[in-house]
Amino acid sequence: MSRKRKIFLRFTFSSLLFLFALWGYYVVLSVRAVNSWIQATNEKYGLAAANREATANWENESYLRLQQKNGFLRAKMKMAATDSIGLSLNLADSIISLEISGVTVSSAKIKKIRASRSLEGLDFAASVKLFSEPMRIAGSGATIVKEPIIEKIAPKTADEAGIHSPIPDTARKEPVFFELWFESGLKLLVLQQENESRLYRKNRLNFLWKRAIKRTAKNLNSVIRFKKPEYHPEILIMIPAADARAIYRAIPENGRVVICYNIDF
Repeated sequence: MSRKRKIFLRFTFSSLLFLFALWGYYVVLSVRAVNSWIQATNEKYGLAAANREATANWENESYLRLQQKNGFLRAKMKMAATDSIGLSLNLADSIISLEISGVTVSSAKIKKIRASRSLEGLDFAASVKLFSEPMRIAGSGATIVKEPIIEKIAPKTADEAGIHSPIPDTARKEPVFFELWFESGLKLLVLQQENESRLYRKNRLNFLWKRAIKRTAKNLNSVIRFKKPEYHPEILIMIPAADARAIYRAIPENGRVVICYNIDF
């Protein structure tokens, strides 16, 4: 075996070994980030922070269900007091609604629900308390624009005014995927109902791929600096395209969202 080939093989082996070690370190820190989030949330909202006199009640399923419902209703009342469009997400009944001052103006049936498993690691008191407040939207991203631009050609005469029609909003034909992230650290991912079109598959792949690349790059940057990656639990729902489009465009940039999380007692 030539000397150059030996050097090449050693370099390749060392590189692969380094990448494997880096990936293993990345996985370990990612798991620690999840566990740290669960521990911190339980310490802030869980049984240890609850009224000790009520601790025994937190072991009663009927009491837990009542607390879950009361927490959701309290959050809705606080959101209604803002006098702005808010989003209500009832995962227990699979309903998503737009509300103004507590009045439902639009609602849709949720077709699919999936949540990060870390939410199952919270104790019951933390799960109830975490979702007992409206969550303020800190940012968003979507495959469609927030406000569609409708172009019109200025008529030169009164006759032309009746001829020219506005250019249609092409986003109505595009699959809708959007993400909301909250000041609380949670994320809500909304995907339109699945279909078999090539455009749907392409847009969904691009949207999820961009999210994955951005998250991985950010986490690797933390790992290289020997810091735990940031962790944000996520709730994914799937709804009809028309409803997804209407909700994303209706909800304010810094709007509020209330969630009734379906706790598995």
